[in-house]
Amino acid sequence: MVTTNSGEGIKFNMDPATLARLQNASGVTPVIIGIHSLDSLASFMGVQASGVK
Repeated sequence: MVTTNSGEGIKFNMDPATLARLQNASGVTPVIIGIHSLDSLASFMGVQASGVK
């Protein structure tokens, strides 16, 4: 699975066949590798921030 973020949000590029195989797989557990603070939630979500801080 490839993830990218070019200022337009996060895109997951996964072919439908791979997704279908993983949907009912047993023992698949998400693993968090690292946690980083966000500079801006709006930029992470791919939207323009309003003037409120």
